[in-house]
Amino acid sequence: RKLGLSRSKAKGYAMSSRVRNELVRRERRRAVFGLDPLTRLKVISHRAKVRIRSRLKANGYITGVHRNILYFTEATCRKARLEAKATRLGLSFLPFPEDNTPLSNAI
Repeated sequence: RKLGLSRSKAKGYAMSSRVRNELVRRERRRAVFGLDPLTRLKVISHRAKVRIRSRLKANGYITGVHRNILYFTEATCRKARLEAKATRLGLSFLPFPEDNTPLSNAI
């Protein structure tokens, strides 16, 4: 203000929204990789479940429309210990459907 600069309300709202979105994205990434949060923003409701689902997706499992169901194919190298841990957290595993059902991260 000393320099005679001002910002409109719309520009101020846009800037704060952009910064907030960046913070939320950063905190989500930290949660997925198992790091402690830097802020007090609560971006994930069940950190352990999100972390294990991310690890399973990296190992080749496919998530469907329902976030708690993971699919495996013949080419998927299944991890029994990881699947058991995920089942305790509420995830379930099914063979990959042959029909044309919509899946979120299927290639």
